[in-house]
Amino acid sequence: DAVRLLLTGHADIEATIGAINRGELHRYISKPWDESELRLVVKQAIERKTLEHENRGLEALTRRQNEALRSLNATLEQRVTERTEQLAEAAGALTLANSRLKSNFLTSIKVFSNLIELRESDLSGHSRRVTDLARKMGTQLSLPAQASQDLFFAALLHDIGKIGMSDVLLRTAANAKDADAPLAFRRYTLRGEQALMPLENLHGAARIIRSHRERFDGRGYPDGLAGDAIPIGARIIAVAKDFDISQIGKPAKQSLSLDAACERIVQG
Repeated sequence: DAVRLLLTGHADIEATIGAINRGELHRYISKPWDESELRLVVKQAIERKTLEHENRGLEALTRRQNEALRSLNATLEQRVTERTEQLAEAAGALTLANSRLKSNFLTSIKVFSNLIELRESDLSGHSRRVTDLARKMGTQLSLPAQASQDLFFAALLHDIGKIGMSDVLLRTAANAKDADAPLAFRRYTLRGEQALMPLENLHGAARIIRSHRERFDGRGYPDGLAGDAIPIGARIIAVAKDFDISQIGKPAKQSLSLDAACERIVQG
């Protein structure tokens, strides 16, 4: 593996050629020599040998990388398939978990709705009936999906602000017109909004609950909104709520027919 240089004073050209061929010489230098030329020849021989070593190293590295690449390519399709299956499995698990969360969330909303009705036993099923009628009106009005969802939750929980009120206050309010209801009672829409605001998914429903006792003529509460300034979801719940209460005999002390209940709402 050495670099061979021939320095000779032999004049026989055939002998010199034989030495070059047998010795695989890099260079042939005849005597007498020039010292600068000799140094340059030695330097060039070392540089060439260094390049040869580097070239062999690069060739070996290239072979190793090519082998690794062939091995990678051979298993790439299998690895992609396995990874795709893993991602699909993870996506399925996330979908299932999300579905369970939605189901549990809806169940919690319904539980809260049932707890609300425990405060007013004579209105049993009121929230569910209001919700059913509100959803039908929302469908008839072609509400967007998000607005329909907010309306659904708001209808189920529209009376949540009444939790914690005394029986005396509830009875007093039940026997009075909206305008004559005690101020402590009329704040229940604000308390309902405040109760739901910590839950981001219920912000839209909370705003509807705040306004569902507004009146189209501006004499409702808590903000005295009128006409189209009242959120559409709040207007829908107001109609559904008053219709159901008229059907079960409150506050008129007698059940109204469908036509009479509708007429009462129009007059109001």
